[in-house]
Amino acid sequence: MFVLPTWKRPEKLRRCLEAMRETGTTAPGMIIIQGNDQMEAYKPVIEHRPKNWEWICLERGVGWVQALNLMLKIRPQQAWYGVINDDHVPITPQWDARMLSLMSPWSLVTCMDNSKEVQWRASGPLLAGGELLRTCGFFMPPCTWHICGDDWWQTVGRAFSIWKVACNVRVDQPDSAIFATDNTKDFAPDETHQSSYGNWFEQVAQYHRWLAEAGGDTMEKLRLVMQANGALPLQANGRFVIT
Repeated sequence: MFVLPTWKRPEKLRRCLEAMRETGTTAPGMIIIQGNDQMEAYKPVIEHRPKNWEWICLERGVGWVQALNLMLKIRPQQAWYGVINDDHVPITPQWDARMLSLMSPWSLVTCMDNSKEVQWRASGPLLAGGELLRTCGFFMPPCTWHICGDDWWQTVGRAFSIWKVACNVRVDQPDSAIFATDNTKDFAPDETHQSSYGNWFEQVAQYHRWLAEAGGDTMEKLRLVMQANGALPLQANGRFVIT
């Protein structure tokens, strides 16, 4: 199922939900509203969610990473998990079904968007197999407030050749400075953006420390479990060997 964390962005969520309706979204999902103080603004908006989408409200804001990781506790046995952000705008009809057609219990699937980095970044919504996430023990590395989850999954996806990009699917993020080309100076970040990226260097440092301390072990565990389940060939061992 999809997970959509949101904080102080009811109008952007409304735009996302309207785009879901217009593109014929059928996959299930859950909206996670962060903070009881946000419910008054969000209540009329969540009425526009797809019929098979649920919603919950957390007592306080916990950040994008923690909200996503909460799903493994709330719905621990899903066949797949996907994240779509409140500022995403699906463009392609049946975008979700097209992406899901590429899914397996151990795979990653992303799509195209309006960014100039689309050639090498995990762009748009990210879908991950349930077995993949349960083996790692998280949806996103549990070390930052918002960033670097895509860096982790890009590394894993390339290392194990499990990352597929649905190049005929587009989900845009139209008002993010990350995707600006010549007019970054004209971008006015909202409070949610500032909360997500304001301490960028500190979060990056936290991620790289986690990567050095726990990330390698997580990747090794993932490799062995995937081999044990026939998702990777047994000969896909480490690079350094004794002859």
